[in-house]
Amino acid sequence: MIIFIKLFLAHLIGDFFLQSNAWVAHKETRKSKSIFLYFHLLLHGIIAWILVGETAFWSYALALALSHGMIDLLKLHFQKPRTKRLWFIADQILHLIAIGGIALLWNDTDLRLYEIDNRLDLRHRGCIADYSGINRH
Repeated sequence: MIIFIKLFLAHLIGDFFLQSNAWVAHKETRKSKSIFLYFHLLLHGIIAWILVGETAFWSYALALALSHGMIDLLKLHFQKPRTKRLWFIADQILHLIAIGGIALLWNDTDLRLYEIDNRLDLRHRGCIADYSGINRH
């Protein structure tokens, strides 16, 4: 959880404190040809790497910066003046998913979704008792 918070903080710093309105306008006009897009991605990677504070995190910081770039390019290419707010929200949700994924990978978290699926299947088949229907006197 700590790694997620550090990466989320890095995201907030990179997206809202260090990115000027001029950078945003330039990116919206020039899209993938904007030099500020690449400065923005570089900042995200560096800030994440610094806040995590582990030398070995460099490749994860790079993956985070690249995923940030892909998400931003997606938004830049598809948003229209009337859909800007919707694309902003989608952009931020996708960034949070990427941050969560990187945090899980760094922590080597095994989600064990197959175990959850097996338990649900066993309950459905009646193999696991469900005590919610027992009458109590």
